[in-house]
Amino acid sequence: MNPVLQLVLAENRGDCMSLGLFAHHVSSLSGCPDGPELREEVIGQLLTALKTGLISVGDMIGTNHFPWPDTPAQIIAWIEAVWPDDTLPSSFEKLQNICWLTNTPAGDQAAGVSPELPAQELASKDEVPA
Repeated sequence: MNPVLQLVLAENRGDCMSLGLFAHHVSSLSGCPDGPELREEVIGQLLTALKTGLISVGDMIGTNHFPWPDTPAQIIAWIEAVWPDDTLPSSFEKLQNICWLTNTPAGDQAAGVSPELPAQELASKDEVPA
């Protein structure tokens, strides 16, 4: 597992996170520049997490997470369709209500890392799946 995704999962252990917070963490940990590159990085990390069964994407109603029954490809296609074109790290709030992410039990298990690792070190070790 790549270190960026592992640390994001660690931040989300036992909780839910909005797509905006997920994007913020990916941006901070990967050092990815603003704009299309960041969007690609966030979508890539999200797709990896979905395909490997580490997270569930859905809606929050009150304090309950309701997963979407769609395939990873369908979820990513929908997120890409509604992602605002002008979203940069300074405007992650535009992503807040698109969807909510929660770790699966496998995601919580994979999150067993130390969040104190330096972001620069993690970014240099990060491998983006094809």
